[in-house]
Amino acid sequence: MMRHVLPKMPIESAELPQFFETLEKLYAMYDVPEVVQAKLLIPLLTAQAKSLVNQMSVDDMREYTELKQFLLTEYKLTPREYKIRFETAVKNAVQTYTLFAARLRNLLSYYLKSRQVEDYDTLIQLLISDRLKGSTPQGLFNYILTQEGEGWYIASKVASLADVYANNRAPVVGRRHPRARQPRWRRQSLQPGPQQARVTEVAAEDNFRQVAGDMVDHSRHPSPRT
Repeated sequence: MMRHVLPKMPIESAELPQFFETLEKLYAMYDVPEVVQAKLLIPLLTAQAKSLVNQMSVDDMREYTELKQFLLTEYKLTPREYKIRFETAVKNAVQTYTLFAARLRNLLSYYLKSRQVEDYDTLIQLLISDRLKGSTPQGLFNYILTQEGEGWYIASKVASLADVYANNRAPVVGRRHPRARQPRWRRQSLQPGPQQARVTEVAAEDNFRQVAGDMVDHSRHPSPRT
């Protein structure tokens, strides 16, 4: 009987959370024992999903929660992915605004559940944290995500990490940059070698003799006064 009641796994990975939510409600409605929940799930999977779960051990495949988490991870349905899907969702041309609003609600619900938001205060903390992270440069943003891992930090923790990151990369005021040294070959080329120095010296002597000769000739044959 359950074979005709349970829905098939959707092709679109974004609909996986809704699929599992519906499936779990039906399990509860029909009092399906936990020991058979994974066995009922496997025939509902797509061909691609079945090939993925073959990587799991037999013991893990027996556990519904392990099977569910494995599929969500494989299809990259992480909290960040839920958030991106909610923020970038676009209404289809054939979709009514009522259906689009319901889709947005589902996407936001998936994100909040993945962040374990269960009360108003936690929701406020999450919204401020996300907004703060969204205002940081890409390098700092990636650093914070690395520190968070699979979880998330409240706004005060994010701000503290951001300040430490920025301070460690701020230029030190008053530090003098060392002057760039010229390459050895460049310094050598600027210093005259023995042969070049001799040529320069001879040229200077010839120039001196010419000037002295002109002065002697001028003294012997003075120009007439007018």
